[in-house]
Amino acid sequence: MRAVSKSLSRRPSPATPRMVFRLQSISLSNGKFITAEGLAAICASLVKLEALDLLICESISERGLMGVAALSCLNSLKLHYCTQLTDAALECIVSALTQLKTLHLIGCNFKCCAMLSTAADT
Repeated sequence: MRAVSKSLSRRPSPATPRMVFRLQSISLSNGKFITAEGLAAICASLVKLEALDLLICESISERGLMGVAALSCLNSLKLHYCTQLTDAALECIVSALTQLKTLHLIGCNFKCCAMLSTAADT
């Protein structure tokens, strides 16, 4: 516990910004102020990202999601209640993310989700 509090109390070293570029997972929740440009900047900076959670980011549009296509290492993507996204954006992103293994879609307005749900029920 002492080591943890010591590390939290010291100033960030000059290497800290470089450590951010090595992040492998990030969760952006309730991001009503996240813009397309902001998401694109995040994705451009975090090229080693393997997991991205966009939870209740209602302002993210199709254009904003296109920045996610650059995340070639991404293997897990969660889109929960991102209501501005379209089927075309989802199709583009899924085809671009060749390493993607897990895709969570909850509360989005994708027509393909309704089709998949109907197909699963039959």
